[in-house]
Amino acid sequence: MLQDVLVLAVVGLSIQRIAEVINVLLSSLIPASIGGTGLPASRVVLWIVAAIFGWVGVEQLGYDPLASTGIATGAALVWNLLFVVTVTDAVDSLWKGRIIRR
Repeated sequence: MLQDVLVLAVVGLSIQRIAEVINVLLSSLIPASIGGTGLPASRVVLWIVAAIFGWVGVEQLGYDPLASTGIATGAALVWNLLFVVTVTDAVDSLWKGRIIRR
């Protein structure tokens, strides 16, 4: 189970790095913050990219992140996507906080 959590963290880090590249490519097209929410556009892009990669993993590859980590088996797609987005957002915060890198 610990190995599955580590794999999910590495996948989250990979998604985060891809989202950073996409954010750089789209930075001239989208505003710095989204509407009146105060959310930075980079975070919204991260969530969208994580949800897309989560959907590909769950629906196309048959990966069930909630079951692999021992949380729930046979969970609905929405809960698996929310879990992937949450893990990716947490890994992004850890990476930017320099906790898991030098």
